[in-house]
Amino acid sequence: MRIIGVTVTYGDRHAYCLDAVAAFFRNGIDEVVVISNGSSHRSLAALRASERTDPRLTVLHTEDNRGSAPAFAEGLCEALAREAEWVWILDDDNIPEDNALAEALHLVRSQPDPTLVAVSCVRDTDESHALLLSGVSPDAAFPPPGAFFGVDVLRRTRVARPPERSMREECIRLPQAPYGGLLLSRQAVEVCGLPRADFVLYFDDVEYTRRLVASGVILILAPGARIHDQGQKWADHRGRTYLDAMIMSADKRKIYYSYRNSTVTDWSRATSKRAKLRFAANWISYLAYVLVKSRLRNAWFSFLFIRAAIDAVRYSTSAPTRTPGETP
Repeated sequence: MRIIGVTVTYGDRHAYCLDAVAAFFRNGIDEVVVISNGSSHRSLAALRASERTDPRLTVLHTEDNRGSAPAFAEGLCEALAREAEWVWILDDDNIPEDNALAEALHLVRSQPDPTLVAVSCVRDTDESHALLLSGVSPDAAFPPPGAFFGVDVLRRTRVARPPERSMREECIRLPQAPYGGLLLSRQAVEVCGLPRADFVLYFDDVEYTRRLVASGVILILAPGARIHDQGQKWADHRGRTYLDAMIMSADKRKIYYSYRNSTVTDWSRATSKRAKLRFAANWISYLAYVLVKSRLRNAWFSFLFIRAAIDAVRYSTSAPTRTPGETP
């Protein structure tokens, strides 16, 4: 079984990335492809130095940071071009435990059709994974259709305990997963296609893994495959909430894509009339909350920018995606 690892790095993060590469190899990966997405000169030099000393490592570099979706699409294409039967994706700051890949593969082999399976490793920073491992059902661990940006007013007003599942279940079916720790077969990529390059960054992994499931791929969580995050999410800084960090951020590009992509993804899930009404209620409630927060923070421009991004409901959800044989 030929397995190739793929990761994407950027900026000045070579120390994180090389730790992830080492963890790939400790897990028995055959080759690793690193997409250097606008890395600094210092980081690129460090990556190139490692590439020269280890023939199993390939570094592909672009001068500009194009975002995660185009970069992961390029990584998947490169892995398939190198005859990968399976591709294991890590974020550049992920450190899987040394048995993570073996645990994921064990779960793959237990499935009736292993070729149409994708496995998500357990991330120690993923709240949904923590809920699932505590016994909560996937329906309760993930936002329902009609939720907006993870918020569902109807669910929050209910006092009933979230439904639980049997802790004896080894296979936990997922509706979505992050890129980091995602193991997928060549056939799964060929059936589903590639991440949407027009999403650029943020929620592109949600859109892609939900599309995997819609394409007939079984997405499951591997409880014994653990991944630790070295880095910190850009919005999780100094104890602030995600919304606080977004409002005060000077990086309007990140704010825009985060809200635009989540809106497109959430709206596309609201297929019934009831779900659309639920989405509208959650959208209005969230906007009111953002307005109050923006006023308290004296950050009116951020509110207007977020409001404009949320208007992306009109954004087309049918933009074409590349097939695995095409060059990103």
